[in-house]
Amino acid sequence: SGAGFAGGKRLRCVFGRRAVEATVVSDTAMTCTPSGGQGGGEVAFSVCQVEGNVCTWSGLKYLYLEQPGLTALKPTSGSKKGGTVVSVFGVGFDRELGQCVFGSEGVAGVSAWVSSTLLTCKSPAHSAGLVPVKVMNGKAGATTGTELAFLYAEEPVVAGVMPSSAKNRAGSVVTVQGTNFLGVTACIVGSESVGATVIDSRRVQCALPGVVAPGAVSITVSNADGDVSSNHTELEIEAQQRIGVIGPSMGPVRGGNWITVK
Repeated sequence: SGAGFAGGKRLRCVFGRRAVEATVVSDTAMTCTPSGGQGGGEVAFSVCQVEGNVCTWSGLKYLYLEQPGLTALKPTSGSKKGGTVVSVFGVGFDRELGQCVFGSEGVAGVSAWVSSTLLTCKSPAHSAGLVPVKVMNGKAGATTGTELAFLYAEEPVVAGVMPSSAKNRAGSVVTVQGTNFLGVTACIVGSESVGATVIDSRRVQCALPGVVAPGAVSITVSNADGDVSSNHTELEIEAQQRIGVIGPSMGPVRGGNWITVK
């Protein structure tokens, strides 16, 4: 917008060193389409009259937003409750305007600029399933042509454990059965958390800690985002045999005598 645009004059908008034809709307307004082929950054903007090459220098700037591109996400999955911190790798991320967008609905995550090749983004809440992730340089700026997939995972559900009993010995391995186990990272045995080995989406293996008291103990699982299964199963911990004393502690070489073990 401005003034003095009407009057049959042929005008051009100049973005940096590139000029494009302008369409006069009224004496105070005209439209023009910025030229491409320029790198990202600010350029000077002016209006020139074709006849006589008379230009009006406005002192205004036009910002070309570089087209961002994505190369990788880490991690590639998280809780449907949101809050997963995702490292987004690529090129052309703007320090002030770079923003991550999760899903086709365009829900923006909280983004922090690290460098032109890295953003850290906190995922918003979303229903379970795969969603595309892209980066925008500004609310109305250039969006990446490359979209990468992020999996919003269902919370794990525990159904049972095999075997149903185990020795009270560190390292004893049991298999927990259930659903949505691909993102599971830990088993919780009683109040102790131990590492989990994922076999498939329905099975994980857990090595028991050595501090579980004999009797029934609850087992549940959790994923990297801290989502703990809302249900649990029980494992029977068998008492470990222990010898205290024997009596008598000596006898004849021919054997045959009775001893008591306590």
